Amino acid sequence: MLSRLRWRHRVVGLTGLTVGSLSAGCIASKGDVRLVQDATAANGAELRGTRDSLLLAIRGLQVALRDAMGAIGRLNDSVQSLKTSLVDLRASNASDLNDLNDKFTRLAALSDLIARNLQDTRLKVDVLREQSASGSPAAADTTHTTRLPGPAVLFSAGKEQLENGAYRTARQSFDLLLTTWPTSPDVPRAQFYVGVALAGEGRRDLADSVFRLVVSRFPRTPEAPDALYRHATFLIDRGDLSGALTAIDRLLKDYPTSDAAPLARDLQTRLRR
Repeated sequence: MLSRLRWRHRVVGLTGLTVGSLSAGCIASKGDVRLVQDATAANGAELRGTRDSLLLAIRGLQVALRDAMGAIGRLNDSVQSLKTSLVDLRASNASDLNDLNDKFTRLAALSDLIARNLQDTRLKVDVLREQSASGSPAAADTTHTTRLPGPAVLFSAGKEQLENGAYRTARQSFDLLLTTWPTSPDVPRAQFYVGVALAGEGRRDLADSVFRLVVSRFPRTPEAPDALYRHATFLIDRGDLSGALTAIDRLLKDYPTSDAAPLARDLQTRLRR
């Protein structure tokens, strides 16, 4: 900047000298005129260069500002998306918590029901024992002595807990039905679901025993082909492919129109590839 000022002072001084010389009646030399012209041209070029640099810097700042505004807009979108996700997460957690509370409430109610059922069963056994010991003819009539829930109630409670993943509690309801109401039409289904509950508990060997029991004791029920199919899958998991194919062949022969038959055919095809 200082050099520019000195240069301009020099140009002005020369210009003043020229004017003074002319006014004094003197004619400037060609060298002085050329010096003034060169200085003026250099000064103009410098000014143009400065202007171009400023324009270039302004354009760069405009581009940077535009990029910054775009980044701020994207940041705002991300913040809004995060807010929406947090709101959805809170709503989902609240819903899951309410559902969990409902399940605990139902589980507590069922546990209370089972406790009362077990107490009533013990009372029934005690009454039968006393009446049998006394030889009372009333020993055969105990239906009014206890207040046990019916098989439909026990089956419904067990099925609900099974669907909720409370396998042990569900199995207790089904076992109570099988013990208290051995002649109920719900017995085959209850026996089958005992096997399902055991499988859910990870006790697959016992579950397979129950499924085979369903097939042997209740071969004409809808639960028999389902139990036979589960027995076949158990054998596959154990590596007994021959036994699994035998079970599948029996299922397709004895229950060709059952709901389990299409699954059995598909399994048979995959095993024989």
